[in-house]
Amino acid sequence: MIYGAAILGLAGEPVTTIVRWMAQAVVVTSLVYTVSSTYRRLRMREPPPPDVQDVAAARVRASEAAVAARDEFLAVAAHELRTPLTSMLLHIEAIERTLPIETAPEATMHVPPTEQRRIAAVARQARRLSGLIDSMLDVSKLTGGHLSLELGEVDVAALVREVVARFAPDAAAAGCPLTLRLDQPVVGVLDATRMDQIVTNLIANALKYGAGSPVEIGVEGDEQVIRINVRDHGIGISPADQKRIFLRFERAADERQYAGAGLGLWITSELVKALGGRISVHSVRGAGAFFTVVLPRRPSTLVERRSASRPATS
Repeated sequence: MIYGAAILGLAGEPVTTIVRWMAQAVVVTSLVYTVSSTYRRLRMREPPPPDVQDVAAARVRASEAAVAARDEFLAVAAHELRTPLTSMLLHIEAIERTLPIETAPEATMHVPPTEQRRIAAVARQARRLSGLIDSMLDVSKLTGGHLSLELGEVDVAALVREVVARFAPDAAAAGCPLTLRLDQPVVGVLDATRMDQIVTNLIANALKYGAGSPVEIGVEGDEQVIRINVRDHGIGISPADQKRIFLRFERAADERQYAGAGLGLWITSELVKALGGRISVHSVRGAGAFFTVVLPRRPSTLVERRSASRPATS
């Protein structure tokens, strides 16, 4: 009935109108077909959507390249800074040798006490900068797999005593009495330079975060292992941060209150691992931190291979 009505309706129209409608219908149909065909061809030319795994792999490669570029920059910057800083430190040490001893009467001093304090402040900052540069160099060596070991017999108790004596002025300035608990002797086949660095980083960390409270350092051993303990009574570390602090550039404390690059404990952890040992921390927020380093008295085959296969560079 509908089609019949349509036909009857068209029957009353002029032929030209019907022809015009039919032409318009043909044109619209042709346009729809052309657009549809063009869209289909364009879709066929489009590259397939990227695979999720490929995208993830590309992001990983880009991240690794960025990290490698950063490490290379750190190494170059550290080497460039090392030469002028070494010269500066030599001049500072020469000036310090000309200063009178602290017990000398003020009347016999050629340098006023205020100037001596300024020289001491410059020396501390220069040595701090030297430590930061050493950390940058260590980052480059550790991430590039270029760390070398010079193994030999080391009395760890004597080494710790020397490091503690070196920290006496800093400990006094921080208000941290240092207490030693040492077994005599505690000898192992280790790298003396890297052991000095491990102990230095742990004591420096204790003085920074435990300022104003005692710091205890202990060394003990048995037939198999050597243990080094460093305890402070400072701000402590929350359980959530106790693993993170051993990661590179990670810190648990407020950066505005405690300066640093977040490298000391990471470098310490990597050096301990390179010597075949392990490091751990036990802490409660607000109740200080207790760091323990456990090292084998004699190196494993892997550590010996690392020592023998790489050139000795510090």
